[in-house]
This record gives sequence, C-alpha cells and structure tokens, in this order.
Amino acid sequence: MGTKLGKRTKKFTKKHLDGELRRRKVAKVKRNRALGDARKRRARGDDDDSQDSGAEDEDEEVSGDDVEADGKKRLEDMSIDEFLNQSDYDDEDDEEEEGDGDDEDDASEEEGGSDSDEEDEEEPESESDEEDASESDEDVIKMNKETAELKKAASSHKAELEKLKETDPEFYEFLKEEDEELLDFDDEEEEEDDLSDDEDEEDDDDDARKKKKKKTRTITSEIVQKLCDNAEGGQSLGGAKALLQAYRAACHYGDDENDGDEASVRLASSSAFHELVQYTLSNGDDILRGLLGVDAETENQDATRGFKPHANARWKKVEPLAKSFIGNTLHLLGNLTDAEMTGMVLRRLNVSTPFMATFERLTKRVTRVALHCFGSGEPSVRVQSILLLRAMAVTLPPPALERIAKGVYRTFASNAKFVNADSVEHIAFMSTCVVEIFGLDHAQSYPLAFTYIRQLASLLRGALTAKSKEAFRNVYCWQYVNCLECWERVLSAHAKEESSALRPLVYPLAQVALGAARLLPSARYAPLRLRLVTLLNRLGASTGRFIPIAPLLMELLTFSELTKPPLSVKSHPPDFTLVLRLAKQDLRIPGVQDVIVESTMEALAEHLHQNAYSPAFPELAHIPTRELKKFTKTITVTRFRKAARAVIEAAERTSDWVIRKRDAVDFAPKDLAKVENFLREEKAENKAPISRLTKTLHEKAAQRVAAQQATEVTMTRNKKGSAGASDSEDDENVDDDDDDAIVL
Repeated sequence: MGTKLGKRTKKFTKKHLDGELRRRKVAKVKRNRALGDARKRRARGDDDDSQDSGAEDEDEEVSGDDVEADGKKRLEDMSIDEFLNQSDYDDEDDEEEEGDGDDEDDASEEEGGSDSDEEDEEEPESESDEEDASESDEDVIKMNKETAELKKAASSHKAELEKLKETDPEFYEFLKEEDEELLDFDDEEEEEDDLSDDEDEEDDDDDARKKKKKKTRTITSEIVQKLCDNAEGGQSLGGAKALLQAYRAACHYGDDENDGDEASVRLASSSAFHELVQYTLSNGDDILRGLLGVDAETENQDATRGFKPHANARWKKVEPLAKSFIGNTLHLLGNLTDAEMTGMVLRRLNVSTPFMATFERLTKRVTRVALHCFGSGEPSVRVQSILLLRAMAVTLPPPALERIAKGVYRTFASNAKFVNADSVEHIAFMSTCVVEIFGLDHAQSYPLAFTYIRQLASLLRGALTAKSKEAFRNVYCWQYVNCLECWERVLSAHAKEESSALRPLVYPLAQVALGAARLLPSARYAPLRLRLVTLLNRLGASTGRFIPIAPLLMELLTFSELTKPPLSVKSHPPDFTLVLRLAKQDLRIPGVQDVIVESTMEALAEHLHQNAYSPAFPELAHIPTRELKKFTKTITVTRFRKAARAVIEAAERTSDWVIRKRDAVDFAPKDLAKVENFLREEKAENKAPISRLTKTLHEKAAQRVAAQQATEVTMTRNKKGSAGASDSEDDENVDDDDDDAIVL
C-alpha cells in the first residue's frame, strides 16, 4: 500500500502542483498550434516576408550593439574609482540578477527550439495528453517520496521530544504551554481527495485567525537558562532548535516588520536579551560542532582550516541550524552601533567560517558587511573584520579569495583619496591588509594585481597623451600615489623569489612609478618625486632588481628654485609625508630647501648602497658623481655643498675598493653564479664606505622627522594641499608647472 498524503501535502499539491501541470499542458498545446500556423504560412509563401522582417530586426540589434560599443568609456579615460566600480566587486550582484531570469531564458530556448524544428511532424493531441499524464504521475510519485522522508524526520524529532519529557518534565511542560507548534505533529488521517478550493480557502482563513489569536510568548531569564542548559554541547537537536528559535527572535527584536515566529516572542527584560545573545554567540559554534559529533574549536589554525562540516554525515540535519545562526548573527551585526559588541560578533563569525562553505549568498552578505566594517569602523572593529575576511579567504572554496581580494583593495582605494595626520595610520593599516590578502595565493592574486597595475599605467598613458589638467590630476593625486605604494609593498613582500608568480609585475610597476615621477618636472612636485623615489628604492632593495633612479635625483638638484636666495621667514617647512605639491612661496623657505637637498642625498646614497657590492659599481657611480661635482660648483649654500661632497667622497672610495676586489677575481662576467657571490660576506657586514654614510644619513633623517613631529605648528595653507593635485589651489597650478618644465 502506498504512503498516505497528509492534509498539508494534499493542499500544496492542489494549489501548486496541479496548476503547474495545467500550465505546462496549455503551453505545449499553444506551441503545437503555433508550429502548425507557421507551416501553413510557409505553404502560402509568407515565409519570405518573415525572413525579411527578421533580417531588419537583426540589423537593428547590430546597430544597437555598435552604439553601445562606441559609447563605452576607454580605460585611459577612467579614474581609479570608475574603473573599480565598473569591474570589481559589485559585478557579482549583476550576475545574481541575471541568475534570477534563468527560468525565463530556459523557457524561451524551449520555444525557440520547437519553432526551429521544421521537419518534425506535429504530434497528436492524444500523445501530448499521455506525456502530460506521465509527467504528472512522476511528480506525484516524487511528492510521495518527499512526504515519506518528512514523516520519517518528524517521527525521529517527536521521539527526541518524548525523551525530553522524561529527562526534563518541567521544560517539556514549558514548551507545551508556550510553543505548542514545536510539539504538534500532523498525524491526522487523510481527508477526501475531492476537497474543493473553497474549503481550502476557508482553512487558510482559519489558520490566519489562529495565528492572530496565538498568544505572545514571554522569555524570561529563567527560561533562557533552561534553553541554554538543554542546548549545551549540542547533545540535543531539539534543544538546539529551541535555542536558535529564541535567538532569532532576539536578533529581530524591534524590527518594523515581523512576519515570522519572532513576532510572537517577547523578551521580558534586557538582561534576558543579553544572556541569550551572549550565550548563543559564545557557544553557537560549539553547539553546531557537537551536533555533528566533532570536538569543539581548537587553537590549531590548521585543524580549523581543514574542518569541512558539509562532508559530515549529519550535515543535512545541522545545515538549517547553521544557516539560521549565521544569518541571524549577520542581521544582528547590521543593527549594532557599539564598537566592542561589533568586534565580538565579528570574532564569533570568524570561528564559524567553515559552516559558510555551502551558503554562497550568505557568504557574499557576510563579505559585504565585513568590508563595510573594514573601511569605516573603529580600529578594533577593522582588525576583527580583516581577520574574518582572511579566514573566509583561506577556508572557503573559490571564488571566495578572489572576491575578498577585490573587495579589500577596492575599500583601500576608496579610503586612500586624502591624506592627513589622522588618516596616515589608517591608510597604512589597510595597505598592510591588502599585502596580507594578496599573499595568500600568488597564482590567484596575479591576474588581479596585473589588472590594477595596468589600470594605473593606463591613467599615466592618458596623462602623457592628453596633457590636460584633468589627466594630470588623475595621476598626481593621493589615491594614485597610495595605490602605487600599496602595490610596491605587495611585490616587496611576495615577489622576492624568482619563482614567485608575482615576480613578472616588478618591471611594469617600476616603469609606471618612473613615468609618474617625470610627468611634471617641477620643483613644486619635489615631495611627490621624493616619495616615488623612496618607493623605487624599497622595491629594488627587496627584489634585487636595478632601478635607475639617479637621473630623477640629479634632475631634482638642477631646479632653479634651489639656487635662488632663501627668504628670511620664520615659518616652518611643511611635512613632506603629508603633501604632494608645494606652494610657490614655500620653495623660498630655507627649511624646504634643506629638506629637498638632504632627502635627495639620502635617497642617492641608499641607491648607491644597494649596488655597492656589484662588480659594476664603479661604472654605475660615475655619472651621479660627475653630476654632484657640477652641483657643488653651481650651488652657493655651504651646507648643500658639504652634503654633496660627502656623497662624492664615499662613492669614490667605494669605487676604488670595488676595483681592487674586482681585479683579484678569476671569473668573467658571464659566470653569473660567481658574480652573484661577489663580495657576499662584505655585504653582510656593510663594509663599503657608502654603506656607512647611508646609515648616518638615515639617522639624521629620523632625527629631523622626530623634531618636526614634536613641533606643534598649525599650517592652514598646507592643509588644502594635502589632498594633492586633485585639490588644487587654483586652475593656474598645472599651467605654472608646465611653464616651469619648459624653462627647465
């Protein structure tokens, strides 16, 4: 005898399944009729007209595509924000929206296939009726199987509750009084098959009246304690369900629209709410693991990373509970305003990361919320959010890492538009997070890094070709410079080895930085040039690549502003770490000239120090030494001449030392392995004279920065310039810079 259908199953079948079968049957009859009409039209010669009209439609579509292709903005004309907005993280939302229309697309494909099949004969209506009947029989059989499985699960759940009646009668009586639906099962006999639609509507009205008359449940601290005790360790599935049901009500408490079970739940006091939420957040992961029969979380990150709950045999029963816990926790996180509580919720979500593997949409929601906290939260919240994002990138399957890497970099770029004393640490922290995320998997990070570096190169190429104010501002702004520095840090950390997948990006990044430094050769942009030179020095030191930065520094010393006599003013120089462009009057301040010359000598000494242990150092240092000698003859400031002579003497002594060492070797330049080991021991001990000078200059620079930071001075004139060329003082700035470049 077959399995009997319950009242609810029959009602669902009558309302939805029968209507679906009828709809399919009607659609098939319509398709057959349309096919017959098409054949008749072709027989009368109407087929030619239809083909002509179809060709016209195709022409219109092609022209529309051309217009769309022509209207697309070129990569060179996009700013960093426009590029990220049109290509990054939000594209996944469009994919989801497209996925919602898959059913419609499939239906249209079926219709198109039936129309295009011109050679098939029209099926008789009797055959279609037989097919529809067979389809309906298969659906009913499938429905019967699902009903049997549901009855089996309900029976096991009822057995657990009966066991609860013996172990904890008091809690069972509470559930019986307050949540009768949890104990109520549909054990009624079958109703007659020929129930009318009017009776079903009356039943729905009765159910609605029962819901309205359903009394509100009140959860007190004592009840919360019982819920927690019964769910402890995940020993009881029913206890876990009851706890998570109350937790859902707590997370949605106070919402404007409460259509679920949480509408009939009322928390007696704030202490009950606090105890319930605190316990569930702290022990929710342990309860889920206990239901799966595994140990609670451990401090071993490798064990946590390898934990796959969806591979457990009990996952089917625990899956809805895990989804409910994560979804309600995410809803609670969106309503929090306290930084400490937000950090705790993020920390607990971090522990429950393995349970998100099968919930793709929920994972995207968690990623969005975590990125929002990462970009705009308190320092403690930002730390917990990036830890959660990193755990998701490591634990969850692809494309989690790609999605998170895009989101983290995009958040960094949107927060790197302006730099001041308060935002420096925030930007540095976010840059460190980008370095960490892109270092998790070099193979997956390479195409993303290549795309973003290429976009920076496209902006630079646009500025070189257009030579307009707007194009220059797209390059000489804080966002562009911070993005360059971010990628320098990524490559310096993860492209040291020749086998690294990110190693090929060192050359294009160096070329972009060199081109940006020379875009506007003006003394007013000395802070930006020195910043980019420092970037290139760090990149060369970490990767072992030679980057020609000496011409940039020598050109900086030839600017006419350094040879003009300084003004006798008492104003302090601006902080070069917070500005990209100097005002014209600042170039005549003695402190500004000192910073430019001293920073140039320090950067040149660092560049020479990196190559001081190469057999080619004498030839490498020849041109910078010659240019510095010219500088000492033209400059009238004694301290500048003294600083240049110190670098010249150290470079010449190092050249003589390398020549003596080079003459004593017995290998040729083609022996790359031996050339690599040339002066390796001396390099470890920094025996070269230029290395000792570089160390001294670094110490002086650190003392200068410390003294400048200790001086409390308000410079309102330079606050506006801290935004770089994107916040220009007036429209004549770029024109003046072009004039300076022409004169030079």
